[in-house]
Amino acid sequence: MSTEFHCVEDVLENYRSAVYEKNAVQFLSSYASDVHIYDCWGNWEYIGLDQWKQMIQEWFKGLDEEDIRLKVDFDDRVIEENSNLAFVHLQTAS
Repeated sequence: MSTEFHCVEDVLENYRSAVYEKNAVQFLSSYASDVHIYDCWGNWEYIGLDQWKQMIQEWFKGLDEEDIRLKVDFDDRVIEENSNLAFVHLQTAS
């Protein structure tokens, strides 16, 4: 289910758009089938895309039921990437 992204900004835009639209298929396209997620809500761990998909669908369903639309911004981010690896972190104030 993963989509080919060419840079970190593509992944961030996919996340931002998918959350705003509550589009689970689009959201999950950023993840490999063997994803291993550690989360802080409900279950602490999701192993594999099927488990993660179930959680995302429940999250988006809950947002729909409460008529909530989330807007995600990645302000003050620092992106460091090359052809093999990428890091994203928030810039901290000095």
